Amino acid sequence: MVLLVEVRETANAQDQNMEVAPDDPYGSAAAAGSLVPMPTGGVPQDPMTRDELVAAVQTLMTGGTGTEAGDDELLNRVRRSVLYPEVQTLIFYSEGMTPQEIVDALLAYRPIPL
Repeated sequence: MVLLVEVRETANAQDQNMEVAPDDPYGSAAAAGSLVPMPTGGVPQDPMTRDELVAAVQTLMTGGTGTEAGDDELLNRVRRSVLYPEVQTLIFYSEGMTPQEIVDALLAYRPIPL
């Protein structure tokens, strides 16, 4: 239920304050909140290329950057780059998926407009 409340708040913020770019590759619906504020208007806050995302996911899956702060910053950057609401779950608990498959799932996600 909390997720639906967050989605509605984000959607309301979008309706009041945001305009969606016509060339938006991620769709025009608002995203659900996560540990890091998610983008509104269907556009990631800090886009990374697919290759950068694959490298970041690979790093996180194979032990990280070497420091907890570095891992947190890298995970937060990935979160800001996609609209998928539970990035960490997909990265750390998707057994049998390659980093490329995880990135494909992250990029394919489209929020459901309410």
